Parts: sequence; structure tokens; C-alpha cells
Amino acid sequence: MAESIAPLIHPSRIVNRWAQLIAGIIAMMAIANLQYAWTLFTKPMQSHLHVTLTAIQGIFSLFILVETWLVPFEGYLVDRIGPRLMLGAGGILVGLGWIFSGQAETLRGLYFWYCLGGVGAGIVYGGTIGNALKWFPDHRGLCVGLTAGAYGIGTALTVAPIDKMIRASGYQHTLVVWGIIQGFVVLNQATRPQFGRGHDPSADAASTLLLCHLPDDDHVVFRGLGGHGPTQPHGRLLPYR
Repeated sequence: MAESIAPLIHPSRIVNRWAQLIAGIIAMMAIANLQYAWTLFTKPMQSHLHVTLTAIQGIFSLFILVETWLVPFEGYLVDRIGPRLMLGAGGILVGLGWIFSGQAETLRGLYFWYCLGGVGAGIVYGGTIGNALKWFPDHRGLCVGLTAGAYGIGTALTVAPIDKMIRASGYQHTLVVWGIIQGFVVLNQATRPQFGRGHDPSADAASTLLLCHLPDDDHVVFRGLGGHGPTQPHGRLLPYR
């Protein structure tokens, strides 16, 4: 199957789809700390706000809910308006979430801003995974695995400097600084030129479609991600048989 799909992807899109994958991996790495670095902030937050650990951990529970449960709706919006705008919005929310969490002086404010960052993280997660599936019908497992794996790699690379900054400058300063960094990284990757190129059916009829053969093998049907009916690789419509 993979061998039959890859040659049908228009050459003008080959470099672009790998560039999109790399951009998605980098964006995924940039959002990982919102979830995996959370434990570094819990005790400093508890001490600063004078609340119980249970109250602080409630923030993380709500963060996980908004990060995951909204992904289907966010994925729908990615399909409707495109990954560039949605991932850009996700990057802004990720940045604002940590920046204003670092400035929050009440538990309610911390709940709001950290969970807003969770919405942004969900947009980035769902958008990058969906983009990998869309552009790599011939390497779905590999490319989705690389994208999803980047979610953990990002924290592995940054947890030490984040912990060091918390000890040296406090958790609030750390949230603001890393919020700016992470938001900028996601926004930068989302607004790169490859995410702005629209689909051109005349040049790239098979780039995002799945392939299956009819019984007699002399007609092919393209379905799925952007397809509207049976075509040949050059776009001429064929009737169903």
C-alpha cells in the first residue's frame, strides 16, 4: 500500500510535507512542559498562594480536561480554517497561559490562566497529529509516532533549566520567561510558509488521499482527506464500476 501511494504525491509537495512534520515536532516539544513540568511548580505555588496542595492539584486536573476533551472540536476547526491559524492561536494561548499564570496572585486567576494554556496545548497536539496523518498516508505510523514522541522529548530537554530557574528566580519569573519562549516557538512554527500553502488539486490531486484498487485494477479510487470521488493520479474523473 505505501509503495503505491508515495509515487502519487506530487513532487512539489514532498519537501513541504516533511517541513510541516518537522515544524509540528518542534511545536509539540514546546508545549510539553505545560503537562510534564507541572510538578516542579506545585510546592512553590502552594507556598506563595497559601493554599492546600489539593487546591493546587485541582488546577492540573482541570488543565487535563480542557487539553483533551476539546481536541475533537479543535480538530474540526483545523479542518475548516487550516492549521496555520489554529496552531498560531494555540501558540498564543500557550504563551499567555504561562505568562499570566506567573503573574496570578489568586487561586482563581491561576486556574483560569493555566487552563487557558491547556486549551492552546490541545490545539497544538491535535493539529500536529492530524497534520501528520493528513500528509503521510504512506508513513502514518512513523510520522505520528515522531510527533507524539516529541511531546515527551521537549520536557526531557528543558526540565533541568526550568528547575534551576525556579530555584534561582522563583516560579513566577520562570513561568513568564518560559511562557514567552514556548509561545514564540509554537507561533513561529505555525506561521512558517509551509503551513500557509493551500491545496492545489490540479497540481497535487493525490497528496492527501488514501488509495485503494478496484477489483480489475485498471481504475483507482482516491478517498479520504480531501477526496471527493474516484480519480486517476492526474485528476480525470472516472465512474464507479
